[in-house]
Amino acid sequence: MAQICNKKAVSLNPAGLREKKRLAGDAGLEVLAAASDVFKAAEMAEHDASPGAIDVYLSSAHVRLVQASALLGDVQALLNTGTTSPDMRDWLHRLDYERLYTDGRASGEIPANREMWTECVQVLLAEGAHGSCRALRDRINGTVALLADGRPLVMIQSAIIELTAYARHGS
Repeated sequence: MAQICNKKAVSLNPAGLREKKRLAGDAGLEVLAAASDVFKAAEMAEHDASPGAIDVYLSSAHVRLVQASALLGDVQALLNTGTTSPDMRDWLHRLDYERLYTDGRASGEIPANREMWTECVQVLLAEGAHGSCRALRDRINGTVALLADGRPLVMIQSAIIELTAYARHGS
């Protein structure tokens, strides 16, 4: 969704927009790399690898998600330098989100998860781009907490699947 609304949602200078795009893209890559690490840990667990070997991948996933959260913190700081005009808020409220969802699903740009889409839209309408960034960062931090607490691998795997789908809806 951010790709659709990026230039209109928050008034940033061109350099700020480029930096926001770079930071958000880097955060997305870190989330995907963390997901890969979690799936590698799950694959190793299926083949009865040693707990130490599995922990290497889970530790890497943890580090990558912490980095993704930090990058999104930088995005939030950039967003704080811009403004959202009343016209922009009105424009966001008039968008045809149902059509965006349908077109995005058809083109393969967003996952087919209506509940997640609805949640992303509600956050965007209530809090704008700042809220969308915060919501994604909160989800990342929730997954970081699961990793830090040593939760069961299946729980971490479920959380990373949900996180990557949510990130795709909001990005």
